[in-house]
Amino acid sequence: MSKLPISVKNQLSSTLISTTYEIDKWSRDEITALLSDPLGPPSSIPIRCRGKGKCPMRESCFIEDDSEFIGGLCPIERRFLGQLFFAYAAHLSVGPTDYTDITMIWHLVRLTMQARRLDTHLQNEDIISTVIVGIDPNTGRVLENKIIHPAVGGQESALKKTMEVMAKMIATRKDRLDAASKSGNSGFDPLVIMSQGRKKAALKGVEE
Repeated sequence: MSKLPISVKNQLSSTLISTTYEIDKWSRDEITALLSDPLGPPSSIPIRCRGKGKCPMRESCFIEDDSEFIGGLCPIERRFLGQLFFAYAAHLSVGPTDYTDITMIWHLVRLTMQARRLDTHLQNEDIISTVIVGIDPNTGRVLENKIIHPAVGGQESALKKTMEVMAKMIATRKDRLDAASKSGNSGFDPLVIMSQGRKKAALKGVEE
């Protein structure tokens, strides 16, 4: 598996210059083209930097001087987006011409990043809060009720949708495996390739 250091200068602060993607099937130019697509998910999924004073993710921002990023896409989310995409691509053995799989991986990345935002938001919130629902007309006593933070519902929704996308990807691969088995061409099926890769990695580990 090749290691491709991809420069993310102008996306991250000088203390965080590059990210290393360990991925088969993708060349450096293909990775760069994917992550710099002005019309694709890398340009629409990340939030825009508003500066630490206004950013909804300011509690988790570690960039000291954000002045050069204000108005542009969040550099932290852009980095996280790339790491997520190629982690999924590597695990699922997805290459640059597997267009359907690439689209589904972007769905997973989008949902994962949404869940991360909700997690970060809840770090500074009470999951269960007390709200006033009325006043007893007879006693004047304030009536209160316990409610779960709305972000929890967003987390559950993101998790459910993530599982649905994963199930579709598994089903798609099963269909491919069945079709390949019938045609005698299973050697090119992603599941077979992934299995072979894991076996090679295990053997290498034993040899070392």
